[in-house]
Amino acid sequence: VDCPCNLITACGSGNAGCHGHIHAYPAEARDRGWLVSRSVALPSAVPIEMHDGTWVLGCDGSRTPYEEGQAA
Repeated sequence: VDCPCNLITACGSGNAGCHGHIHAYPAEARDRGWLVSRSVALPSAVPIEMHDGTWVLGCDGSRTPYEEGQAA
């Protein structure tokens, strides 16, 4: 289900730009929160690395700073 907590905007498409990088390196993308498996029960609990820090995205479109070791 598409929800702000599991959607990001990435430049490029297919195999180009950031979008292409995410799909070319899925393990890295999952580790960084850029790609969330459909088997994840609570996507809003997956922290995401962004240019300005690591965040937890809310279903309301909000974002909360994530601290290492914090239970997401």
